[in-house]
Amino acid sequence: METIIDEERSVLDNILTDAALVVRSRAPVRIDFAGGWTDVALFTELEPGAVVSAAIGVYSYVSAQKLPPKQVKSNAYGYRHTEEMEDKSIRIYSADFQYTAGKFDLLGAVAHTQIDGAKKIGNGTAEEIFGWYLEGAYHIMPDEWKKGKLAKSDAVVFLRYDDFDTQYRMPDGVSRNPAGDRTEWTIGAAFWPTPNFVIKADYQIPDDATGDDLGHKINLGIGFAF
Repeated sequence: METIIDEERSVLDNILTDAALVVRSRAPVRIDFAGGWTDVALFTELEPGAVVSAAIGVYSYVSAQKLPPKQVKSNAYGYRHTEEMEDKSIRIYSADFQYTAGKFDLLGAVAHTQIDGAKKIGNGTAEEIFGWYLEGAYHIMPDEWKKGKLAKSDAVVFLRYDDFDTQYRMPDGVSRNPAGDRTEWTIGAAFWPTPNFVIKADYQIPDDATGDDLGHKINLGIGFAF
């Protein structure tokens, strides 16, 4: 990440007021080959995670400037905008579970997000977002195979159903985008040669409320935890 500080006043003025101090940063865009986003705090607080990725010569930029309370100033692609903002909040309610019985695993999660001031944000932002998933898995590797170098190996087949709607409840007068109401079936298999390395393959069947043919997907990936 690179950070540049623009001083539009003298150094002394900035020390006294901080009013003209602008901080601009850029970071290269990351392409994930496997383990996408399992290295962020939301996941690593619960389970170990790792990502196989590469940075490319495309950058994301952000700038920040100290302003009076309740003012927001943005600058993206040369478009500058400052506006007064009301006190708003985003509330996220979620729950998850995991249950194991013998060689069977069952897990799932549900999340509900509420966004204050969605209409003022614009760009089709919903007041509420809702989604859930349920996944069942079966450990198919026979115990008699778990010997020698494969003593700690494992293999599973799994079936997962996702249902999420990014347009669950819209502000008054704002139309829903049916493409935001999606479901997805995923069937796949995973093999752990060691507990911290996995090879995965799955087949996905997505659908949304538009009724369009979204096509089917085949995904291959590897993951490594350290």
